[in-house]
Amino acid sequence: MYVIDEDTIQPSCDFCEFPCQNCEKNATDCEECYPGWLYYDVDRICYEEIIWYFPFLGGVVVVFLFVFVVDCYKRSTNFLHSALYFLCWLEDAVLGYLLYMWYIGEVDGDRSLTIISLGVEVILNLTFMAVHCKLMIGKGSLEYTQLYQNYRYSSYCISTIAYLINFKMSIMLISHFAGRPRFSGTLNRDGWQKFNIFALLYIGLVYLPFTADFYLYFTTFGLRQLTSFIAAEACVIRTIICLILMLEILSQCACAGVGEIDLAMRAQLDKRKKKGGAGKRKARRSGMANEE
Repeated sequence: MYVIDEDTIQPSCDFCEFPCQNCEKNATDCEECYPGWLYYDVDRICYEEIIWYFPFLGGVVVVFLFVFVVDCYKRSTNFLHSALYFLCWLEDAVLGYLLYMWYIGEVDGDRSLTIISLGVEVILNLTFMAVHCKLMIGKGSLEYTQLYQNYRYSSYCISTIAYLINFKMSIMLISHFAGRPRFSGTLNRDGWQKFNIFALLYIGLVYLPFTADFYLYFTTFGLRQLTSFIAAEACVIRTIICLILMLEILSQCACAGVGEIDLAMRAQLDKRKKKGGAGKRKARRSGMANEE
């Protein structure tokens, strides 16, 4: 390599700093890298070649195939609810890996948005615990309340996991997964409204800040670090989860179809019409109706 003074360029016998195989101005100004490392001429730095097989996205494929097979075996299975439960496990796994990478110093830069999103998610889980116990169980539908009476262990186990890790996992109790009675609860209208509020808060306060932080990280480091691959998987998994949540919100929204109250009112109206029509026919037959 060479040492550059103000007026002259003098050769130097200093060694290049690994992983630079050949360098120019200083020990880290790389011109060539050792095998297993990639050279980026813009930064003149060697980056380790990354071989990553996207295991978490592979897990997403396995989840959908597994739930699809169960759905074919038991048609009562709610596909989206069941898939959402298992996707939440993958979401927590990939986030745990990212936290481990941050702990060992593999995550560079200021990641304030990600930290804020994780903090908000913890607050959402704890708040959901209070709302779920007080309102969704205590004032829920009869079918939902009976789950905690007839299947106490599984119901409270899933609820505890949802409170501590991911509130969306509570959807398993109404998934009808594999036709099992312990997963065959139903949420009433108020219960769905509360769950959908938490879903919207998750999308706005957790998903969007995390995705924005990933965009900033990717524009800075690209795919030159392993963290970029893992964070990309996390964004894809969370995007799929948010799409499922939006589908659930639209399915429960009054503008997406006729609500239960509207159906009841229409049913009562139809009964009145039928009764009124029957009364008129009886009156005509008895000769009591006014002839027009």
